[in-house]
Amino acid sequence: MPSGIIRIAQRETRRLRLGLLFFTRIPVGAMPDFEPAELAHSTRYLPWIGLLIGISCAVLFGVVNHSLPTSVAILATIILSGVLTGFFHEDGFADVCDGFGGGSSAKEKLQIMKDSRIGVFGAVGIWIILTSKLVLLSEVGPGSIGVLLLFGQCLSRVVPLLLIYWLDYVTDDEAAKSKSVAHGVHGKEIIIGLLAILPLLLFQPIACLVFAAVSLVMLLIVGTLGRSQIGGYTGDLLGFSQQATEIAIYLAGVILWSSV
Repeated sequence: MPSGIIRIAQRETRRLRLGLLFFTRIPVGAMPDFEPAELAHSTRYLPWIGLLIGISCAVLFGVVNHSLPTSVAILATIILSGVLTGFFHEDGFADVCDGFGGGSSAKEKLQIMKDSRIGVFGAVGIWIILTSKLVLLSEVGPGSIGVLLLFGQCLSRVVPLLLIYWLDYVTDDEAAKSKSVAHGVHGKEIIIGLLAILPLLLFQPIACLVFAAVSLVMLLIVGTLGRSQIGGYTGDLLGFSQQATEIAIYLAGVILWSSV
């Protein structure tokens, strides 16, 4: 194998591992000579990481649902997805709920979102998204739940990738969670991220197109909201976009498959 191809494979493998290190709690081993700026290139693998999490959740659902009620199996998948990511995106969702709900100006919103404490808006937001996942997934047939988990976890992570490409990063906080991924998302990153959708498109083409359209709508909604409320995006808004899009995809799944 040519040395150039080997170097590219090693470089991309390292970037995937960095993505897993930053966006999940999945062990990836030691990362020698790590530079925070490298994380900017790891965002291209967000949808691929979502696909991996979706596969894990679908497999767990199938195993648990074999011997326990479907609602218990769904609950197990919700817990697993949170454990695999350290509830990283849920935390961002709660922070945005607190900031947008409690702040009257962009500066106040950003200050509230940086506060590690959770307020009533954030607490209610967490309850809403977790309950929504349980309820919506329960409304489709067991045979469709695993498929819906794949689409929800993968496509929902395309939206934050596109938000980084579209909007400006709006905080100067050096400790901000997304500081290292705030720059460097270009056309190549978008293309590599979108390739994760290809297996789903081949597997369920009509459903994939529907859920992709839902994801684009959520991109426009969250992007417009972020630009109007705080002038761009933060790491918390990226987490918010992932969770909100996941819920929207599950809702679309209910509309498509509730009678299955």
